[in-house]
Parts: sequence; structure tokens; C-alpha cells
Amino acid sequence: MQRRPALRAATTFLSTLATLGAATIAVSTVATAAIRGVIAVRSKKTEITCPSCAGAGRTPCTCCAGARALAWMPKKATGTHAWTLCPLCGEDAGGHQQCWDCGGRGRAQARPALDGVV
Repeated sequence: MQRRPALRAATTFLSTLATLGAATIAVSTVATAAIRGVIAVRSKKTEITCPSCAGAGRTPCTCCAGARALAWMPKKATGTHAWTLCPLCGEDAGGHQQCWDCGGRGRAQARPALDGVV
């Protein structure tokens, strides 16, 4: 007894499609990983330590200067100050913010010298 030729052709076609799809995914995954590695190596050659955070990736909060709290006076001045949490750095950040120049990585792109440009 012979199988139906249409069913046999359909299963062969679908298995070939699945194999080609898996091979394409595997090749693109390997190529993406290789390209990311090359980019990481090349960018390390051109990057310098961030001048704003000195490579730490964090800077003192610009709002509270690292105190993590802000003093404010209630509407009716009683001579006392009330304290509230800093809205920028919050309680968990330890009075620091992520560096805006390097994005918290501690490394920044070297800027070309602009000689004679004001």
C-alpha cells in the first residue's frame, strides 16, 4: 500500500520549511553575537573614562546635593522646617543619580578637539 502523494509532498515541504527556518534563526543569532562583540571591542578603543562621574557611572543628585531630602517651610511660617524625600534621587539611590553623560556606564565617547571653533 502506498501513501497518498499529496500528503507525502506536504509533509516534505513543511519539514523543509521548518529546517530552513531553524537554520536561519541559528545563523542570525551567531552573526548578531559576533557583530556585538566586534562593536564592543571597537568602542572600547575609542571610549575614555567619563569626565563627569570619573568612571563611577553615578553623580551626586543635582536637586538635593546628595542629602536625599529637601527642607521646606509649611505655609504658616513657624520657624521650623519640614523634610521631604528628594523627588529625583529618592531614598534607595543613596543621594546619587545615574550620570547623564555616559548613561551610567562610566565610559564616554571621546569628543574630537574643535580647534578655533567658538
